[in-house]
Amino acid sequence: MRIISGLLVVLVSLFAKDTWKALAPGLEHRVLSVTLQEHSNPIEINAIRIDPLKWELVFRGISQQRDGQPKTAREWCEKYSLTAAINAGMYNDDNQTHTGYLRDGDHINNSHNNNYKSLLAFNPKPGKDIPPARIFDLDQTGVTIDKVLEDYSTVIQNLRLIKRPGINVWGTRPDAWNEAAIAEDKHGRILFLYSETPVTMHDFNEILLSSDLEIVAAQHLEGNAPAQLYLKVGETEISLSGGEWPLPNIIGICPKAAVKKK
Repeated sequence: MRIISGLLVVLVSLFAKDTWKALAPGLEHRVLSVTLQEHSNPIEINAIRIDPLKWELVFRGISQQRDGQPKTAREWCEKYSLTAAINAGMYNDDNQTHTGYLRDGDHINNSHNNNYKSLLAFNPKPGKDIPPARIFDLDQTGVTIDKVLEDYSTVIQNLRLIKRPGINVWGTRPDAWNEAAIAEDKHGRILFLYSETPVTMHDFNEILLSSDLEIVAAQHLEGNAPAQLYLKVGETEISLSGGEWPLPNIIGICPKAAVKKK
């Protein structure tokens, strides 16, 4: 049984006040707001919960583009008619190449497999009866990038935050930042997460695992100024960022059967 730190046990009752707002079938928004003893202001985490049976996850990056221009999360959404977008992960000094392995169909953004232990996979190959999206732990027995590529066309390697089946892999350390992350819950739903308040990754993970989000795996996407989350559906628009930096790579969503070609 997982042991929740004493500091966070008191937070469980606070989450009961937070409710999901349905934005569209299979798409919901919620804000977790909690106060830790060492923080004078609440930590607010925006969560976009996505049913991948109703919504398509897509990768978009400037390495695929003819113009090769980075865009804010909002601009990526506008260009490709995406409902929401978040960072695909950290990137190298060339402002194009993802830090971990990244492949989208025939396009390889980075062929290098680094030591990051989390692999997001989506876009199942034809004929595969598998979840439409899943986060894998690369230190799990039998899991390799090549093995996952047998089933999924899009794979993105990132720094791990939470290991299956809900284990916080970050120790306590003082570094804190606003955070963009992606997670999977026990029902196979995908969550785009954004903390507007600087928070340590240990506390960020504990807040998620102490809530009723039922998260089983999560990976870090970006922190500080480049971290972004944008959503626009109907009359609801959410634009969160540390600085509206142009991004070279994003993960977006759109309704099934509505993927706009690159």
